[in-house]
Amino acid sequence: MRGKIIVVFLTLIFGGCALVNFQPTLGTIKRTEWIDGKGSGYPLKQGVEIVRDKYGVPHIRAKNDKDLFFALGYAMAQDRFFQMDIFRRAGRGEICDLFGRIKIWKIDMLIMDKVFRALNYRDRAERGYADMPAEGKELLDAFTAGVNRYLADAGDTIPQYHFFKTKPGLWRPEDSLVCAELFGLSMSYGQLGTEYYYARILRAYGYEKAKYLLPTYPESAPVVVEDLPVVKANDGIENLLLSLKWVLNLGGAGLGSNNWVVGPEKSESGSAIISNDPHVPVYPFPTYWYLCHLDGGSFNIAGMMFPGLPAFGAAYNGDIAWALTNASIDHIDLFLEKVNAENPRQYLYKGEWKDFSIRKELISLRGQKPFEFSIRESIHGPVIDDTVLGQNLPITDPGQVFTLKTVDVELGKFFQGYLDMARAKNWEEFQAGLKNMSLGPVAWNHLFADKNGNIGYWLSGRVPRRADNQGYIIRKGWTGEQEWTGYIPFEELPHIYNPRQNYLATANNRNFPDNYPYYLGMEYFVERISRIDEVLRSKQKFSVADMEKLQLDTTVFFARTYVRIIIEDISGANDEKLELAVRILRDWEKQGFQARIDSIGASLYEEILNNLDALTFKDEFKRMYTGASLFSISMFAIPNIISDPDNPWFDNVDTSERETRRDIIRASTLKALKDLEKRFGKNPENWQWGKLSYSYFYTPMGILPGAKLHRIGKFPREGRSGTVNANEGISLGPLGHIFVVGPTTRMIVDFSDPGHFHFTATTGNSENIQSGRCGNLTENWVKGIYQTLSIQPEEYEKDAMGTLLLTP
Repeated sequence: MRGKIIVVFLTLIFGGCALVNFQPTLGTIKRTEWIDGKGSGYPLKQGVEIVRDKYGVPHIRAKNDKDLFFALGYAMAQDRFFQMDIFRRAGRGEICDLFGRIKIWKIDMLIMDKVFRALNYRDRAERGYADMPAEGKELLDAFTAGVNRYLADAGDTIPQYHFFKTKPGLWRPEDSLVCAELFGLSMSYGQLGTEYYYARILRAYGYEKAKYLLPTYPESAPVVVEDLPVVKANDGIENLLLSLKWVLNLGGAGLGSNNWVVGPEKSESGSAIISNDPHVPVYPFPTYWYLCHLDGGSFNIAGMMFPGLPAFGAAYNGDIAWALTNASIDHIDLFLEKVNAENPRQYLYKGEWKDFSIRKELISLRGQKPFEFSIRESIHGPVIDDTVLGQNLPITDPGQVFTLKTVDVELGKFFQGYLDMARAKNWEEFQAGLKNMSLGPVAWNHLFADKNGNIGYWLSGRVPRRADNQGYIIRKGWTGEQEWTGYIPFEELPHIYNPRQNYLATANNRNFPDNYPYYLGMEYFVERISRIDEVLRSKQKFSVADMEKLQLDTTVFFARTYVRIIIEDISGANDEKLELAVRILRDWEKQGFQARIDSIGASLYEEILNNLDALTFKDEFKRMYTGASLFSISMFAIPNIISDPDNPWFDNVDTSERETRRDIIRASTLKALKDLEKRFGKNPENWQWGKLSYSYFYTPMGILPGAKLHRIGKFPREGRSGTVNANEGISLGPLGHIFVVGPTTRMIVDFSDPGHFHFTATTGNSENIQSGRCGNLTENWVKGIYQTLSIQPEEYEKDAMGTLLLTP
C-alpha cells in the first residue's frame, strides 16, 4: 500500500498545525500521574487494584465485573484519554469543535465533520446502547463511570486541554460505540473510492484495459457501466474521499495484519502456538492497541484492547487465545440516485419519485459561529454530495447524486459478543460470542487456539448479500435491481476447525474457495501470505523463537519475480548506470532479497517500483493519479501486468511512440539511480535501506521547535510494503521513506507456557510523555526484542511501577 496510506502522515502534521498557537505553554503542565497509593470514596462495591507492571501494562484486579470495568475505565483514561477523545470526536463529527475550521494540505476539516454527521454514528450508537443486553449495558456504564471519575480526579492537569483552552467533555457509554463504528469504517472505506475511480476508468478506457486494475474480476460482473456520468472528475467527491481517508487512517483498527497458528503436531512444545501482528497507523500516538490484563469476577484475560472501546481485539485467557486480521470485506456501497430536476427533495426509485428524508445538523466551530447544513437521505443512505457541495437546502442539483450504504448493526449484541469471547473456555463458547460480535461494524479473520491443542478459523462480520453478487461497480439506485438482499448467515461464513495441515494463517488474503457462493470482496493481498505459508511449510516443528523470527522476516517475496524481470529489461543497454543496477540487484538476490537496514538492493528496488508505478499510470490517470484511491488501484495492477511486456498500460499515451515494459523499467531504473545518487552520493555503499527508511516516534507536538521532550526518536526501519515485517510508508523528500503503517504491536502465545504471552509495541501504553510509560518499549521494538507479559500476580507485581488501590 505504498500510496494508499499517504495521508496517514497527516496525523502528525495535523497535531502540529493545530497546536502551534499554543507553543508557549508546551511542557509547562504536569498531568496527574497517580499510579501508586490509595484512594477512597469511589463508586465501588469493593476495592480494586491497578498494578502497572515494569512495562507499564495495567493489571486490574477486582472482586466483581462491575468494579473491574470501572477500574478499566479509570486506567485507560489515565493513559489514553486525549486519544480516546479524538476518536470519539472524529466519529461524532466534532473535530472542528476542538480544532476549529482548518485546512491541511487543502483538506477541509469541516468536510470530515460533515461526512460523519451524514453517517450519523451518534444516533446509531444511541440506539445500540438502548438495545444493549443488561450485562453489557451495566459494564459499559461502569467503564464510563471510571473514565469520568479519572477526569474529575485529573482536574485541569491534562495538558492538551490547556493548549486548547478548554475542558475535556464527559465520556458517554455511546462514545465507546461511536469509536467502534469509526474502527469498522476504517476497515472498508477503501471500497468507496475504488468504486468511484474504477467507474471513471472503465468508462474512459473500456473493459479490456480497465480489467488489469482489479485483483480479480467476476465473469458475472458487468463490463459496461451505463448511466454513470462519472468520467468527468468530481472535485467535491474526490475531496471527500481524501478527507475520509485521513480520519479513517487516524482511527484505523485493521488496515492490514498477519496472524497464524500451529497445532501441537507442528509445535516443538507440543501445544498450540498463536501469533498476531495487526498493521495499524503509527500515528495516532501512542501505539494504537491498549495492552491490559483484567482479573476479577468472571474475567481473567490479557491482550490488546481497542482504545475507547472496552473490548479485546486479540487476547489470551488461559483457556483460549485469538488473533485477528482485516478480512477485507466489502460492506459499503455507493449508489447513484436520480434527482427530480423540478424538486431536489425527491429521487427516483422503481419508477416513482420518493421524498428524501432531510436532517439538519449544527457543527460547532472553535472560534467561529456554528455551521448549519442539511443532509438528504434516500432508502440507501445519506447523500454524500451534501457534505461537500451544497451548504444548505434547497440544493439545485438537477441531475444525480451519490448515496452511501453501510451495513446495519446491532451494537448492543456486538459489545456483548466481545464480553462473551473474553470469557470463552472452548471453540463452541468462542463461536457463540463471535456470532454476536459479527453483528457489529467490523469484519475480521479470527484465528483460534486453546489449551487442548485445537485450532480454528472463522471469518466474522456482517457481510451483505447482493442481488448481482458483485460490489465493485457503483450501483444504480433507481432500478431496485441492485439492492442488498440481507446478510450472509454467520454459519455460512468461511470457517474451519483443526485442519489437516495443522496450521492456519491469514494476511488480508482471500480465504474462501472459487466455488464459494457469495461475494465477499476483491481487494486481497498475496505477498505476505505467500511468504508466511512458505515458512510454515518449511519445517515440521516450530518454537516461539521461530514465530518471533517470522514476525520480523524482511524477505521481499515478490522481488524473486520482479527483479528477474527488471534485470532482463535493463540488461544489454550498453549503459554503465544500468549495468551498475544489474550488479546491485544480483548481489541483493544472493542475500535472499532481504529488506534489512544494511541492504543496498532494497533501496534501489523501492525506488524502481515507485517510479514504475508513476511512469506506468500517471499518463492515463493524469489528475486522478493523486486521488484518494488511485494508488491502491494501481497497486493491484502491477502484479497483473508485470509479466506482460506489451501490456497497453506501459504505453505512454502522451507520446507518439508505443512504449513497452522495457522502456518503462529502464526509465524507472535510471531515475532511481539518479535520485539515490543525488541524495546519498555516487558511492552505492552509502545507499543502505536504513539511511532511506525511518520510523519517527513523535507525539503530535514533537514537530514543534524546542519540543525535544515530545520526541521518542528517529530510527532506521527495516522491511517494506509486502514483507511480513511490514513497513508501509511514504516518500517525503529529505525525510526519506517514512514508516506510517505496520505491526505497532505483536503478540505470541504458546499454550505450553501458561499465564504468559510475548509482545512488542512501538511505544509505551501512555500518551503522557512525563509518565515513564510513553516511549519505554520503543527501543526493544526497534531491535526486535520481545517482552513477556505475565498474568500471574507473583510475577507482574515484581518491579511494578506502582499499585493504585481504590476503595468505596
